[in-house]
Order: sequence, then structure tokens, then C-alpha cells
Amino acid sequence: MQLKGSDRIGPAELSASKIDIVCALEIGSQSINNSYPMSLTTDDLKAIRKVIREEVTTEVKDSSNTLETQIRLSKMEVKSSIRELDDRMKNVEIRMDNVAESVAASGNDIKVLKKDVNFIKKTTNIIAKNYDEGDVALHRRLTKVEKHLNLPQN
Repeated sequence: MQLKGSDRIGPAELSASKIDIVCALEIGSQSINNSYPMSLTTDDLKAIRKVIREEVTTEVKDSSNTLETQIRLSKMEVKSSIRELDDRMKNVEIRMDNVAESVAASGNDIKVLKKDVNFIKKTTNIIAKNYDEGDVALHRRLTKVEKHLNLPQN
């Protein structure tokens, strides 16, 4: 549709063709460049305002729908991650319980081992003491025998 500077745009043409602001400004600049004054009535301005509101509303609805979809997807991803972490925590708790049981069993085994080690230490100390006493007594006896027999002493 070619418009001349003297042509007026009516509300029917605006809403029918969905002219946006850029087109309206281009038409206005053409009329200014052609030295034709373009005057818009309040009805024209209301029609332009209505078209602009419709377009903005449509764009806002599309954007909000897109954002809602992205938010839903993000929520689903977060919930999935939380479930995975929950499962991992349960596995860790089970492992910790198993380790605690093993440590408790090992604690009893360690107590038994400590008792055995202490018994062995006491036994070796007694044996060593008796051996040392026997060795000293034998050494004295040997020296007495050597002296009595007039043998050389080491």
C-alpha cells in the first residue's frame, strides 16, 4: 500500500495490517521529507496505541511462556540433581554403617590381640629373667669349679 503525504491512515487500516511503530515513523518521515504535513487525530493515535499494546502484550506473553518453560526445566534438573545427591548420601550412610560395624568388630579383635601381646611380653620377661639368673648362677659355679681344679679362667 503506497501512501501519499496527504493520505490519512484510519484505525481500520492500522489494525488490519498490523503496522508497527517503525512503519508509522517511516510514513511520518516520508511525509516530512516530501513536505506534506501529516496530522494524526486522537483516534489515529488511539489505534496506534492499541496496536502497539497488542504487539507488546503478545511479545510479553511469548517471553513469559518461554521463561516459564525454562524455569520448569531448571526445576526438573535441580530436582533430579537433588535425588542423585540423596541417593549418594544414602550410599555413604550405608558404607559408614558398615565401616562402623567393622571398626567395632576390629576393636574387639584389637583388645584380644593386646591381651595376647601383653601375655607374651610377660612370658618373655619371665623367661629372660630366669635365663639371666640361671646363666649367672652357672657362670659362678663354673668359675668355682675352674678355681678348684686350677684351670685357666676366661
